[in-house]
Amino acid sequence: MSSYASVAVLTDALKKCPFMAKKREKNIARGARFVEMRTELRKGHERESQKSAAKAIGMSESALRNYEAGTEPTPTVRKKILAYYGCSERWLMYGEGPPFPSHDTNGGSIYSKMARDPSALMEIREATAELGGALDILMIAMHILASKTIYSAALRSNILAFNKALAQEERLDRVESEVKRLDEENRLLKASAGGAASTDPSPDAASPTGTDGQAT
Repeated sequence: MSSYASVAVLTDALKKCPFMAKKREKNIARGARFVEMRTELRKGHERESQKSAAKAIGMSESALRNYEAGTEPTPTVRKKILAYYGCSERWLMYGEGPPFPSHDTNGGSIYSKMARDPSALMEIREATAELGGALDILMIAMHILASKTIYSAALRSNILAFNKALAQEERLDRVESEVKRLDEENRLLKASAGGAASTDPSPDAASPTGTDGQAT
């Protein structure tokens, strides 16, 4: 038997192996969930092509195609995919539980609500309109941070630096406010002490004198 024929026989045997068949079914089911997430579940988003989703996640189109065909992603790649889709790892990888599990008593986290219902995003945007589009900026920042690129590292570094600088300014403002408060209290104490001194009778006023300068 040729080596080619031997490989063919072995491959056929593996295909008939119950364990391999079950694993293959699990891989196919996982790939189907990847496709479902990209094309159906991300409400509020247009149906994405493999090319668009792969670029947004940070991988090649062929890599995403393989994952959707059943190839199991590495832990690092898995984190990138989960960060982009914002879904449950248990559901995406193993088909367990809902795609967007609840994290609060109102039916889910803010991110899962936005993914399920675009009207939730509009409500939050309207509520934060007075902050100058803060929600949109936050969403952009989250997208960049989840990209795991040099841009995410730079943004994270800047956010931490700005936060530290802001905290220092806030501490200085509190110190300045305290100094002003103490200055005002000191001024009031001095004014109060000066007023009290001006109302005290002088010794001369308390002891009337006669014409010869002696006390009467």
